[in-house]
Amino acid sequence: MRPMPDTDGSFGGSGRRIGFAILGAVGHLPFWFLYGVADILFALAYYIVRYRRRLVARNLAESCAGSRSSSTAISPTMPSRP
Repeated sequence: MRPMPDTDGSFGGSGRRIGFAILGAVGHLPFWFLYGVADILFALAYYIVRYRRRLVARNLAESCAGSRSSSTAISPTMPSRP
């Protein structure tokens, strides 16, 4: 027998429980590990998948078009990291 959907169209709270369990587990990980995972995901998205690279470059060029300062000269191929 299939479970009945709630009024909002979702099926029960099992998905919510799983989501909270994942967030709780990630919340206990040390920051150095999370930063390492974030750096890997950035490299995958920026260099391999090239996610929205043209859009970001175009938006930066349009937002910095009237600026005379050299600090706004951002290369779309070389991200600046602190």
